[in-house]
Amino acid sequence: MSTTPFNNPHSPLSLPYLSWPQLDRELWEASCAIRSTNSDGYVYASAWAVSRQNVIVRAVSLWLGFLDRNGDLDPRAHPAHRPTKALIQKFIDEARARGCAGYTVPSYVWQTYSYLKAV
Repeated sequence: MSTTPFNNPHSPLSLPYLSWPQLDRELWEASCAIRSTNSDGYVYASAWAVSRQNVIVRAVSLWLGFLDRNGDLDPRAHPAHRPTKALIQKFIDEARARGCAGYTVPSYVWQTYSYLKAV
């Protein structure tokens, strides 16, 4: 995979994990610690390999960085209440404009969706 400013996890476009809203970090850490499925029958992050957890953290860091840059990050809101169709499309458009490869953009969206289902 080629590295572009958008898909580089160390890019200022990403919101570093320690800068995530407290609720996001707490929910993610709980999901990584729980050893069962949630009420929707979806597997918590604890069932995933650490490498997959790391991929998801990078994708969510990009999503949260995007929200923050655009003034749409409400740190008090539950993570699952933030995405809208319009925001997701804007996230996709920005990633493509920054030169992300064709499969990279859907991957970011899917990894972020996985995070939202797990928390």
